[in-house]
Amino acid sequence: MNGTFEIQPGECFGCLALKGLTFQSHTFQGAPWCELLKDLSVPLHARDDYWLSKEPPFAVDGEVKRQFGEFVVEKLNASVLVLTAKRRAPRPYHPLEDGKEERQRVTYFQSGLAIWLGIPHFDEAVLLVGRRDENRTHVLPLALRPGFWGSVSDLWSHSTGLIQAARQRLTGVVSRTSEAAQWSLVERIGLAVEFARRLKQIIDSHEEDYATGRKPPRYWRMNSGVAAFLEACRSRLYHVRIHQYVRAIESFLPPTAWGEKQFADKAGVLSGTDQQTANALKEIYRLRNKAEHHEYFEDAQLSGSVGEQTAWLRAWQAEVLCLELYRRLFTKSSVFINAYSDSDSIKSFWANGAVQAEWGVSFPLPRFPSAV
Repeated sequence: MNGTFEIQPGECFGCLALKGLTFQSHTFQGAPWCELLKDLSVPLHARDDYWLSKEPPFAVDGEVKRQFGEFVVEKLNASVLVLTAKRRAPRPYHPLEDGKEERQRVTYFQSGLAIWLGIPHFDEAVLLVGRRDENRTHVLPLALRPGFWGSVSDLWSHSTGLIQAARQRLTGVVSRTSEAAQWSLVERIGLAVEFARRLKQIIDSHEEDYATGRKPPRYWRMNSGVAAFLEACRSRLYHVRIHQYVRAIESFLPPTAWGEKQFADKAGVLSGTDQQTANALKEIYRLRNKAEHHEYFEDAQLSGSVGEQTAWLRAWQAEVLCLELYRRLFTKSSVFINAYSDSDSIKSFWANGAVQAEWGVSFPLPRFPSAV
């Protein structure tokens, strides 16, 4: 590839244009997005021909406008961030029939940005796939993708039953939550690309096994966990968030770690073995169970004087633990691809103590200054 942002003759591409992008600037998840949009006066080359920009990598001229129609053009004009993945187009190439790789790469890149910059809020995304020949750029608007609802810390403001003092306490916890390490914006975007690359690798392996009849296909747990995490990001409902976050966490744990005690014991290897952490993890799992069985959060017998405050804290703790798992193990671990290929490999990874060495220092769950 030639390292230029604009689509060149002989290239194919996928774009995802995000509309209504917002974020909470007071959280560690908001600062990278703020920095990105501030510095995006020119297109940013992420890595491996992934790009971030405020405009598409092709001219939205009269011909393209006629092809798209007013509906799509309006949504493109309202978008504040465009993700692009491109490559040299094979021959022959038709975007509708041959554009699966472009659709996947740009979609997985979006997921990687949510992991490494933080879960953003955006209304919807326009998915485009195309190619350029010597004379013109051919672009197909393929889909409108549902948006993300941002961090769970964005959602408790919609809870009418939560008193102001509880909101302030929760906001204080969020503002004090820090990441396990510090990365520059360029490093974060590069790691988002690496997440996208790994996700494509495991999904390709998964689909190959389906095609050849292997049962269960490789990376069953990982694919299920990623789907759960993304489902959480797309929902503004508390019970969906806590349920899907816990399912995502479980995908990294050995298959035998089901039930409240086993979940807390295994997740405690990652977050700490003190009693307060153990109690928090047990409550997180109980909240997941209540959501699973269509019961209200108050039936989970939570600690603290304000049950809803505790429930939202547990959701925040589950969210940040999810992000850390997808950062440390899914993206950065050199042994991840082999260690998480199937249930037996995951059991072995946990049984021989390799997980502690690979995980590194414990990741403490954020909490109120006093025990909750």
